[in-house]
Amino acid sequence: MKRLAYILIASMILLAGCGEKADLDRPVSEIKEEVQTMSVDDLTKKAESYRKAITDKLKEMDPLKDSLSSTSLQDQMGEKGKELRETMAELDNDIRALQERLQVYLDALKEKGVEIDQYLR
Repeated sequence: MKRLAYILIASMILLAGCGEKADLDRPVSEIKEEVQTMSVDDLTKKAESYRKAITDKLKEMDPLKDSLSSTSLQDQMGEKGKELRETMAELDNDIRALQERLQVYLDALKEKGVEIDQYLR
């Protein structure tokens, strides 16, 4: 019974740590206000969530690029190519929005004297 309690507590801690999510819909102005009162630990968690979201979006983009480049020129100019380019454009817009929000957290970390090189790779 004691072991089950430890497993339950450990699971709750892990789930609580997974709560940081990158939010594309959140206005940058709102984030800029919020970072003024955030701790270094909270800023780091948020920056990491945005960095991970950017990495995930880039991974989504790779197969689309491969698909587009392996498609015949005729298909690239047709409906299939159009759909691929539109999806890639949406992903690119998401990546830019995520990068803009990440930069707010990085600037706040920098102001607090934290080295941010790890987020720039």
